Order: sequence, then structure tokens, then C-alpha cells
Amino acid sequence: MTRLHDKIREALENNPQLTQRGLAARMGLDPAAVNRMLYGRRGIMAEEIPIIEDYLGLKLTQTPPPAAHSAPQTMPENLPPLPVRSMQGDSAPIDWVARHPAQAGIQAAFAIYAENENMAPRYLRGETVYVHPHRPPAPPQDVVLLAPSGAMTLCRLLDNTGDTLRVAFFNPPREETLPRTGYAAIYAVVGRG
Repeated sequence: MTRLHDKIREALENNPQLTQRGLAARMGLDPAAVNRMLYGRRGIMAEEIPIIEDYLGLKLTQTPPPAAHSAPQTMPENLPPLPVRSMQGDSAPIDWVARHPAQAGIQAAFAIYAENENMAPRYLRGETVYVHPHRPPAPPQDVVLLAPSGAMTLCRLLDNTGDTLRVAFFNPPREETLPRTGYAAIYAVVGRG
């Protein structure tokens, strides 16, 4: 059985007048989010299906959207899909994705997109990074540092003792010692996709 995202990708590939960028504009999404959707790394929301069908000019389903984007069965039904936050500190979600299994049942869980190259080649620009806001990070785990301004930094935690944090950045490769008081929170990364 062909999956919904495969049908959408096939329709785009078979019609030279349709593009991922055009679909992204129609959906009001970043082209990277549409690319993730086309390869099954971002769920398709029920309300997005009519917009996609209108852009493609064809009917994709006769039934409700597949469960690939819905929450795991162990997660309470009242939890929404996972919000993707901007690393720049904006409070409104910039996208929505399916939850990582390590986030099931965690209401405050969120994801970010790797917005720059500071973790390459570990994380590629645009890659989804899943964050657990309550799990204590342990070195050498990847973490998201939350500044008081709301801006986030993706790095690897090397040491978390005393009044300082020792972290590693990968591009350019370097280690830094940062004052712990300079950050509102340290979140554990629990997955990527």
C-alpha cells in the first residue's frame, strides 16, 4: 500500500509544473518542512490534506489520513502533535511534527530544527531535533541550552559540574566553558530525524 507522503512525492515528480517550493508556499511552510513531509520525517496534519490536494489537483485519500502522523497509542489522546520551536526564541511554534517515542506523554516536549551549521556533521541544517524538557542531561549527551532571551543553542554537554558547563561545538570544532548562570535551562536531546 502506498503511503500518503509517497503519493504526494510521486505527484510532484510526475508533473513538471508542480514543485516542492510551490507546495510549501501553498501550505505556508518552509520548503525544508515540506521536504521532510515528502520523505515521511514530518507528519501530515488532517487540515493540510485539502490544501495539498488542491495544489496537486487530485484526491489523495477517501479515508482519514494515515496514523503515521498521529500520536503513539501510549500517549494520552489530548496531547497535540509536537510543536517545533524556533532556535531564535520566538514563542509561537514554527511547525508541528509527530512525537519521538521518548516524548510520549510529556506535555512540555518540543522539537527544534537545526538552524545553522554549528553541529555539522552531527546534525544537518534543517534536521529535526527532539527535546525532553524534564530529563536531566548527562555528559556526553547532546543538549539544547536555553538563554534567558529564549534563544537556543544546540551542542554536546561534556561536563556539568559546579558553576560552569563545558560544551563542544562541531563546526568549527571547539570546546567552551560557559557560566551555568548564563542559561535558563539545559534540555536533553532524546532523538533526531
